[in-house]
Amino acid sequence: MTSTEEARTRRYKRSATIAFAEIDGLAELAERWGRVVAEAMFVRLAGTLAHEVRSSDSIARVAPTRFAIVLTETNEIGAINFVERARSACEAQRGLAANILRIGFGGQV
Repeated sequence: MTSTEEARTRRYKRSATIAFAEIDGLAELAERWGRVVAEAMFVRLAGTLAHEVRSSDSIARVAPTRFAIVLTETNEIGAINFVERARSACEAQRGLAANILRIGFGGQV
């Protein structure tokens, strides 16, 4: 979370959540179907994650297969709802790679 977001959260006593999403199985997908397919699937899943966040939220790639998502004014229940919505959307995008790719979520409220 940026210092600006953190200050705003404290000043207005609003909740915020940092969620993490990780895409596992891309190396195995690249071995089976090629690097181009794996990269295209990564871009597809990253776009799906970006589509699921609200305009007030922020998403950033923090590692080769990991994203951090700042969910402003989001309590634990709202974060759980976001994770379930994002997980369902990503799982729907996996297509034929569903048995290879896994999307994991974690976070801190």
